Amino acid sequence: MHSASNPYSPGAGRRPFELAGRTALINDFDLLISRAAAGRTDRGIVLHGLHGVGKTVLLTEFRRRAEEAGFLVVSLEGRDAEGGPKAVRAKLARGLLQAGRKASSRAKTPALAAALGTIASLPPACR
Repeated sequence: MHSASNPYSPGAGRRPFELAGRTALINDFDLLISRAAAGRTDRGIVLHGLHGVGKTVLLTEFRRRAEEAGFLVVSLEGRDAEGGPKAVRAKLARGLLQAGRKASSRAKTPALAAALGTIASLPPACR
């Protein structure tokens, strides 16, 4: 196959031309979003696999779908070497504030305003 027409273009987290073989996982995530939107809990999805199999690309696709469905989405990677639970809480609070501000610019709702107020009231060490 000629390199210019080859759909495979490796690169960390870069979306390929097609998410081949991932339809079942994407459908499972769409079902998870639908159930959450209806207030019904469901089991989460755990992605695992070797380096380079497309976990980050799938997470990016899941993020896009969740945001389109109106959910607040926060990307967070917690590592023990980066300050432990306190650092993870601070990252989460910052991410929630940023996502909330982004969402509040699109739609003003009392519940979102209350949630943002709660997050903003956290001590600076937690944000």
